[in-house]
Amino acid sequence: MVNGTAANCSCRAGFEGDGVERCSDVDECAGSPCGAHAVCTNLPGGFTCACAPGFRGNGYNCTEIDTCGEMRPCHRFADCRNVVPSSYQCTCHHGYAGSGESCAGCCASTSSITLERVLVTGGRLALQLVWHMAAPPHINDTIAVFKEGYYQH
Repeated sequence: MVNGTAANCSCRAGFEGDGVERCSDVDECAGSPCGAHAVCTNLPGGFTCACAPGFRGNGYNCTEIDTCGEMRPCHRFADCRNVVPSSYQCTCHHGYAGSGESCAGCCASTSSITLERVLVTGGRLALQLVWHMAAPPHINDTIAVFKEGYYQH
């Protein structure tokens, strides 16, 4: 009683109890108020929602981060695969070795140099050599053209 008047006490929002002797924090997270792939943190008198690692959003709507597409963590001669949550896996292409974040080398069985063209014009000899690479990125590139020399019968 205050000045002969009965006091009407209640707990503040986010707390429960009789308002006189006891007010305890309500665990709002127990009701799972956050969205899928979010983490709820109970606070005195309230709570917060935040997206779990590997996801982005406001804590109520969380979408997976496309690590491979956005960050491009793998080597250019590697494939990237998103692994939930918030991770990725890099694998070097056939014919390359490494962690996937770095890939090196090319096996002899996946590349070759071939003589593509031999031309004899007016007694001059011309050769065209082309490098073929069977493993991705499937390079076919002219590496040398020799136009020197003479052909005689």
